[in-house]
Amino acid sequence: MLRRFLPAAKKRGWPRTALRGVLKAILYLVKTGAQWRLLPNNFPPWPTVYHHFRQWSRTDLLARLNHRLRAKLRQTVGKHAHPTGASLDSQTVHASAHGGPVGYDAAKKTKGRKRFLLVDTLGLVLGVSTGFSINASH
Repeated sequence: MLRRFLPAAKKRGWPRTALRGVLKAILYLVKTGAQWRLLPNNFPPWPTVYHHFRQWSRTDLLARLNHRLRAKLRQTVGKHAHPTGASLDSQTVHASAHGGPVGYDAAKKTKGRKRFLLVDTLGLVLGVSTGFSINASH
């Protein structure tokens, strides 16, 4: 199902790494929160996985894959492919200034950044936004 979304192999250069393994490695990193360099040996080398991740992020391939999988899963459980309702939540993340500007969340008494997650009624991700500084003036 996802094969048609993945880029075609180039005719020149090194033999292509199996993209199924690359996709599994990216999902492993997302699930575990592990560092790129600590990717286990049963996955392709971390520089290869990182290279594909960067390319796919820049071309919005990962967002399109998420959209396609979400629509398919919604249809599988008997819902319309496109959600009609959503829920937005935010979280304050502790952060230091060397990663960019930080602010102060007076309500939570936390210095850091906010991240936002938009999910449909099944809890499937519709959108993520990170990197916003907390308003330091409040």
